Amino acid sequence: MKTAFTRYLTSSAARLAGGSGKLITSLGVALVTLASAVPANADVWLDETFEQYTAASPPTAPTVTLSPQLNTAAIATVISSGGNKLAQYAKTTAAATGGSFTYSLSSPNFSTPRPKGFISFKVTANATPSASVAGSYLAFRLGANDVNSVGSTASAFVDVRLYQPATTFGVKVYSANTQSGGNTTLLPAGTNIIRVWYNSDTVNTMAYTDPSGVARVLNTASYAAYVNTVSINGSPTGSLLASSVTTSIGVTSSVIGKIGFTCTSANTADFSVDDIYAADAAPAASTAPAITSSTTATAYTNVPFSYQISTDVVATSYALASGTLPGGLSLNTTTGSISGTPTATGSATVGLTATNAVGTGTAVSLAITVGVPVNTFSGSNTSLNTSGSWSIGAAPNASTSAGSYMDVTLASSVTNLTTTSGSFFVKSWNVSNGSSYTLSSVKSGGNVTGSNSTSFK
Repeated sequence: MKTAFTRYLTSSAARLAGGSGKLITSLGVALVTLASAVPANADVWLDETFEQYTAASPPTAPTVTLSPQLNTAAIATVISSGGNKLAQYAKTTAAATGGSFTYSLSSPNFSTPRPKGFISFKVTANATPSASVAGSYLAFRLGANDVNSVGSTASAFVDVRLYQPATTFGVKVYSANTQSGGNTTLLPAGTNIIRVWYNSDTVNTMAYTDPSGVARVLNTASYAAYVNTVSINGSPTGSLLASSVTTSIGVTSSVIGKIGFTCTSANTADFSVDDIYAADAAPAASTAPAITSSTTATAYTNVPFSYQISTDVVATSYALASGTLPGGLSLNTTTGSISGTPTATGSATVGLTATNAVGTGTAVSLAITVGVPVNTFSGSNTSLNTSGSWSIGAAPNASTSAGSYMDVTLASSVTNLTTTSGSFFVKSWNVSNGSSYTLSSVKSGGNVTGSNSTSFK
């Protein structure tokens, strides 16, 4: 489990954020250089780990009760993955309702302008929606200090676009709809860290340390954005930051004060975000990281798997200290994500370590068990095509789907089920909720079991 963002350790050297969510830059320079580049005590504006939520089935939407700086939640839901809680923004068809998932960068909300600062979050691309639209993306946007949405490209001081086509994932960055860095930057598989430094001051520059540990100076009226250690905008000294933006209601604003995620109405996207952090500077670490994430994990053959290493203070790199991961899985040494698709059943125990500028923490054993999956439908909606309502996160509605050719259980209380798919590819249907169903056009060899009668047409 992650340590909550709201837990802090204070020392004479630094105020440190507890939890893997403190996404600090990697530091390959002397602490003296670090102290001159980054304030020891960052003024933290937002620290959202989602650990205050209880995992539910179906997943629940974020609330202002548990996330006081939440402004709008759109279609975001809190889910559990690899022992951690995170928010999923899933708009799987162009016809589905989208909207903005936004937070204020001050408390009381929108009470304080934020002219310069640092923002980071983790993002994972989930399975490409089966009805994906070419060129679709989820946008992360730095917006005006007001209640308006971040749904318009013209409303973003910084606009990081996370693309999700059928093949290669990528990321681009814009300011008020003007792109910086002409090419699409690769978005690696698994969990990635997005970091943004911005400075709307037209007089004073801003010192920061980039994710590779290099001390930098951000120009006036500029921003710098990174995917892990790779620059998205192409210039560590910054690209031009718009002096003002036009909000969703047509108001011009030069005051920065919120962040948000959104998918345009005609497009599709399915991403999970976690450890959203915003402050006037990236936090610094003074102790080696100790791994705090679960020491056990369950995976399934032919089903995408993801496990995020969490630490008590932020790590800048991760490693396998011993053992071998199950076939099909690999470790991203920058983000600490173990991901892939297991190829065979069995179990493996590996030693994991995490490192920051102070040193490498003690190795922790992780036991991964790979089994044969059962895909359970437990959604509160009626559509069997909704991937988020299935236990492995994929509906069995295509021959290439991760949820296909499995034993399937209908555990939902919903009895009037619907589908928009032409076919489902299922080994067997099992009813466990005491309800009766009628399945139409079932091919020979189909098998339906359960405690109540289930008929065929």
